Amino acid sequence: MSIGWPIASTIAGRLLLRIGYRKTSLIGGIFLLVGSCFFILLPLIQHYIWAGVGSFFIGVGMGMTSTSFIVAIQTTVHWEIRGIATAMNMFMRSMGSALGVAFLGGILNNRIQQKL
Repeated sequence: MSIGWPIASTIAGRLLLRIGYRKTSLIGGIFLLVGSCFFILLPLIQHYIWAGVGSFFIGVGMGMTSTSFIVAIQTTVHWEIRGIATAMNMFMRSMGSALGVAFLGGILNNRIQQKL
């Protein structure tokens, strides 16, 4: 993910100027779906390369969507509240990350405890 995200963010910046934020977001969403399919099939294939490729596609999808979502928010709102809208997007992303890590960490701990 850490390789795909910055590469895709750079490419997304150029794509935003050419095709707009809607199509860039759609392309990023497709990459997210492809990466998710890699992870769904991971129990069947069980190979570290498969997990790496899936993580790369997820990173590309996140890089494209996060960049285009910020531009979409800034394009949609009035100039006076552009900073507030951008900050709210970043705050909600941080809250979602924190809650997601806590929730999935709790599930992981529960499963490990069951297996032990």
